[in-house]
Amino acid sequence: MARIGFVVASDAAGVSASSWFARQERKGNVYLGSRSSGYLYKISLHEGARICRYAQTPETAGGPRKAGIRWIRSDTPPTGLNYALYLLFPTSYLRNLAEPWPPEISRISPAPDRQMEALQW
Repeated sequence: MARIGFVVASDAAGVSASSWFARQERKGNVYLGSRSSGYLYKISLHEGARICRYAQTPETAGGPRKAGIRWIRSDTPPTGLNYALYLLFPTSYLRNLAEPWPPEISRISPAPDRQMEALQW
């Protein structure tokens, strides 16, 4: 299982979004979550069934899965690709950074002022 941590941040400007994690399991499913949600919710991108969800984690749902949003991703075309998810980080939503992120958290530079950084999966 591969896991990475990432954040849209500028240490020089002293601003950042919340940190995120992304992990891929052996079956090909990908899970993403944000620290700002206290890891209460996660995004699931399922390989075989093409089902995608934004839902409470099993630890916090207290029972059966509680999907807030569910969608079916498009078929992958014979050539090229399509995206199942876009994460948008507007620069106006970045907050002051209390302390630098640890080195194991990968940094993604923010977009210029009044624009947004877009990450696609």
